[in-house]
Amino acid sequence: ELIIRYQNTNPLLLRPISAENNNYFGANFRADLPKTNDKINKTNAVLLMDISLSSNPDKFNIWLKTAEALLENNRDVIENFTVLFFNIESFWWKNELVANTSANCRKLLNFANNLTIEGATDLGLALEKASKINNLPKTLFLLSDASITWGEKDAYTISKKLNPNDRIFAFKTGLEETDNQLLEHLTRESGGAVFTISGEDEIAEVSQAFRGEAWEILDIQLDNTQDLLIQGRPRFIYPNQKLYLSGRGNPLINKPLQIKLKQGNLIKTLEVFFEQALS
Repeated sequence: ELIIRYQNTNPLLLRPISAENNNYFGANFRADLPKTNDKINKTNAVLLMDISLSSNPDKFNIWLKTAEALLENNRDVIENFTVLFFNIESFWWKNELVANTSANCRKLLNFANNLTIEGATDLGLALEKASKINNLPKTLFLLSDASITWGEKDAYTISKKLNPNDRIFAFKTGLEETDNQLLEHLTRESGGAVFTISGEDEIAEVSQAFRGEAWEILDIQLDNTQDLLIQGRPRFIYPNQKLYLSGRGNPLINKPLQIKLKQGNLIKTLEVFFEQALS
């Protein structure tokens, strides 16, 4: 066993020893972006948690930890909450909004840990039910891969079920069977965003990403490379998010990675120089 330790590993570039363009490279870095003002209004939250068969144990565990982080890390913003569980059917944990306290969060987790993951996914029914819990503006957090296997499947028909005063924020794991197009459609129509969770160690940071305005990825370029891919295929990124990049080619140390971003009417190019390179 050989262990190599580096004190500073951000950003770090792993590149092939030879100069052939068909070799692969990898890199990790954090998005050094300005943080927008997160003094948002207090809100009521409805968490929509997918308990269908597609939320296999791996996804469901991430949904549970994300739900806990959302409530615990945003108590100053999320005053009240409830949870709608759904598969082919939909049912409330509490058919009313309850105070966002540690005690209620523990009660929710205890309840959820006794559920059975089974059945098909009817997302349209869940969104319709969630939009009707009250007429006050609220924030919906969608914890699902949005892979519909039952009920309405047309994206525009589903988005019309939403309360126009509600915003949806969705989270995706990068695991298979995720309907990225539907997640992006629903969040775009409601003025929300989709955030990527590449690993459980990122949940804490991602849980507060909705407080500031996200940056949309328009383009990504790196000289002497091709087939660039960011893990989880995120469309939106947030300040200080940890990103994993891979592709083919042999990046040049003196040429930065350039990511073209958009936030509202603002266009910005994020440049990342890889000061360390391991062959």
